Amino acid sequence: MEKQQDILGEVGLSNWESQLYNALLVLGETTTGPLVEKSGVPQSKIYGVLDKLREKGLVSYVIKGKMKYFQAESPEKILVLLSEKERGVKEEVRRLKQLEVQQKESVSVQIFEGLKAIRLINSEIVKNAKKGDSFYGYSSGIYPAYANELYHQFGELRRLQKIKDHLLISKDNKKVFEESIEEGIDYVKEKTRYSIASFPQDTAIFRGKVILYLWSEIPRAMVITGEQIAQQYKDFFLSLWKAAS
Repeated sequence: MEKQQDILGEVGLSNWESQLYNALLVLGETTTGPLVEKSGVPQSKIYGVLDKLREKGLVSYVIKGKMKYFQAESPEKILVLLSEKERGVKEEVRRLKQLEVQQKESVSVQIFEGLKAIRLINSEIVKNAKKGDSFYGYSSGIYPAYANELYHQFGELRRLQKIKDHLLISKDNKKVFEESIEEGIDYVKEKTRYSIASFPQDTAIFRGKVILYLWSEIPRAMVITGEQIAQQYKDFFLSLWKAAS
């Protein structure tokens, strides 16, 4: 009996549930009186235990007159419970593995100073891109003239690589932005939307990298490499992209 309870315990049955289920298999269709005597489950607990077994699909009942008659479902239902438990365990293992992957993901941060260094990193970022890769960038739309030239060169590199550009500019600065890139404005319009968001700095997301451009006295670019953080920035971008005009 102990071995049976151990086995049934593996599929989630308590000792009382195991005892009651065994008693039902022996007695067949019965009321609670004989069940209490045969199973050893206290009268005060019998209905609660029966309800638990019914929820697991192991017990059913019929009403005859004013009396409930309980009967055990086929023991093969235990295999269904076991299968459900295995699915639950496999799902939990998948979840834990995902946490492990996230924990192990390495994140690196590099800082580049000066226009020459930024131009070089821009070139390196797109060098191994594949046709159809998507580039996401957002900006206030106001930056120094030297940055405008650098952005033009970076945009040409992406165009030649046939990268799909998606650019978000703060709507308040639309006029200033379009005046700054007057040459080729139609091409820029095709890939640009304007957002009500006021962006704090220029940011690009591309192939597992997030690049923050800081247009201070000494221009700098901070490159963060990490799939998870890049995905978070991309999700943020796309939520604004859908709402932009």
